[in-house]
Amino acid sequence: YHAPDPDIELSELHEDMDKWRSRLRVGVFGYVVLWLLAWLLGLAQYALLYDPLVTLGR
Repeated sequence: YHAPDPDIELSELHEDMDKWRSRLRVGVFGYVVLWLLAWLLGLAQYALLYDPLVTLGR
């Protein structure tokens, strides 16, 4: 940790490092997709509950 070698490959750190990187990518992608889904469901719930088009005068 005191003097890391910038030329070392990530796959040289551990034999399964490439698998862990792919798992991390899948996890981040899944988190973002679920967050967007929750946001869209909340927006739909708001629209159904408060009917914003009526409050805008349309």
